[in-house]
Amino acid sequence: MPAPYRDKHFLEMSDREREARRLAELERPGRDAVEGVYPEEALIPGLKAVKEPLMKAGKAVANKVDMAMRPKVENKVVPDTLFTGGKGSQSPNDYKYAVRNVFNKAELEDIKRAGYMLPSPKEVASGRNRKWFSAVDDPKKADLRVLSEKVPPNRAVRRKDVEIYNKETGEYEPLKKGGVVKAKKHRGDGIVQRGGTKGRFV
Repeated sequence: MPAPYRDKHFLEMSDREREARRLAELERPGRDAVEGVYPEEALIPGLKAVKEPLMKAGKAVANKVDMAMRPKVENKVVPDTLFTGGKGSQSPNDYKYAVRNVFNKAELEDIKRAGYMLPSPKEVASGRNRKWFSAVDDPKKADLRVLSEKVPPNRAVRRKDVEIYNKETGEYEPLKKGGVVKAKKHRGDGIVQRGGTKGRFV
């Protein structure tokens, strides 16, 4: 009984058969047709109506997890009439920003290192766990500012929500994590070179 018909595997073909199959494939009608691509919403009716609430719910859960992971800190936001111009409201939520002036560079380094605005060692040593802010609408060149809505009452403020005042540009910019690059050596003309042996075999 003859064996049932089957297509030859590519490796079983002769060079002539391979070339014939390649040419036949090139001439096949519809070979280069573009396959239709449709948004998921067009294929599944009502998907958009379900998708958006799910995304919002996912963000809400992520925000709750983020908040629970932050260190516990009692943030004290107090309206300062010197900054607010006598607005009169005692509710921090009525002001756009919570600001701090930094008199010790160690505070900035602590924020960069920890990723959060934490109480000072002196505050912790006194048995308290507070971080103080002034509530203002116009920061008036305060060293650090945070949107009031980004200052939770009982959890630390994140570094990525903090902006620092740049005295050179007169603008606020994000407080980046980066550190200070230490100088490795000096050139004869007094210019500091960084990374003394970078790229060299020693």
